[in-house]
Amino acid sequence: MGLVNQAGSLRITDRKKAIIMVSSLKVFPNEIEEVVTSHPGLRPTG
Repeated sequence: MGLVNQAGSLRITDRKKAIIMVSSLKVFPNEIEEVVTSHPGLRPTG
């Protein structure tokens, strides 16, 4: 879950589910977070 401000920046605020099903595969949110936070164009937040 997240918010987009007027400048178009996205802020992720929470997880909706503990496990996400993708094509019958179980994907854990921490796996997605690792990929997203490794992107060079993103700024980490606390």
